[in-house]
Amino acid sequence: MDCLIHVGMHKTATTSFQSFLADKTCRLAELGCIYPTSMRFNKQHSLLPGCYFPKHPFLPSNRSIDKMFYINQLKEELNSSNYLYCVISSEVFNELMVKNISEAKELISDISSLFNTCTLLITTRDHKSAAFSGLKHRLRNINLL
Repeated sequence: MDCLIHVGMHKTATTSFQSFLADKTCRLAELGCIYPTSMRFNKQHSLLPGCYFPKHPFLPSNRSIDKMFYINQLKEELNSSNYLYCVISSEVFNELMVKNISEAKELISDISSLFNTCTLLITTRDHKSAAFSGLKHRLRNINLL
């Protein structure tokens, strides 16, 4: 099985991509592609890279922070399937790359060991439009306070 790991930077349509994949899980399966349910919190695979952030504000505080717990869950899910492709996606991979590139490389290596090939897809956006999008996001959330 081959794997695509999507390292989505914030404000690069990552949430839209993850929503599409999660909403189309059954159709993807028909096409030979798995969007794993293990390691997922909401629609992204944030629980595994989140192990490196015990107090991550987005993730549940009562989750496991044992990396091997999630690796083993993923391994079991993959072993119970006969898909050709796997897609894993989370913005938290990007957060880990910023925090500690060595830990990020180690995690990517651990995931890659489960697959024949593993490709990284890193989505980016020019700084000006990303900053403007982030500002608009914050302004919309002011009404929630």
